[in-house]
Amino acid sequence: MKVIISGAGQIGKTIASVLTAEKYDVVIVEIVEDTAKEIANNSTALVIHGDASDMSILKQAGIETCDAIIAATGDDKTNVMICEIAKESEVAKIIARVNTAGNEELFNKMEVSAVSSVSSVVSAIKRNLTDLREEKTILTLGKGDVQVITITVGNNSKAIDMTPAVIKSAIIGAIYRNSDLIIPKPDTQIKEGDLLIITLKSKDLPKIKKLLLGDS
Repeated sequence: MKVIISGAGQIGKTIASVLTAEKYDVVIVEIVEDTAKEIANNSTALVIHGDASDMSILKQAGIETCDAIIAATGDDKTNVMICEIAKESEVAKIIARVNTAGNEELFNKMEVSAVSSVSSVVSAIKRNLTDLREEKTILTLGKGDVQVITITVGNNSKAIDMTPAVIKSAIIGAIYRNSDLIIPKPDTQIKEGDLLIITLKSKDLPKIKKLLLGDS
């Protein structure tokens, strides 16, 4: 399956990492040249530098033959334009990131699948802080083989003071620590009590729970 992802921010990169790991044919369109170069050097996906709201760029990305497109930029107006082009090109599956509360209806009227951004996820996390040791699934992808979960680092976790690379089979998309949202970098250290937003394969959940919760 060929998927075009517009926008290589944290959300776009996370989606691309999951899909390439699942052997999807992924094309990333990113407007910021330095970001595009960075992603190209660290991903097996094809990366195109350009504006995804430009039809010529999307044609270059292969919109006429793709199976799905994900409008994942940080601007809802840009995502709407991308979705309109995708509709005109008769793309079978169109998914849009929604950045501003209340804009979901706009995408729904276009018959586009609307997905709230990380800020909405964080709001959900805040409402569920009473069950800190229980992981929560907040999104299921595909046929249930990939999940996005929240989980809190336990006091016996072997991941404490380690970098995100310690979790080899998953991606940490964000860390909620002391009321602050942190987008992790390669040298970010995991701390006890961190609430992590993680994308992982469902089959890897037991071993990741053991690592992060510190269970025996």
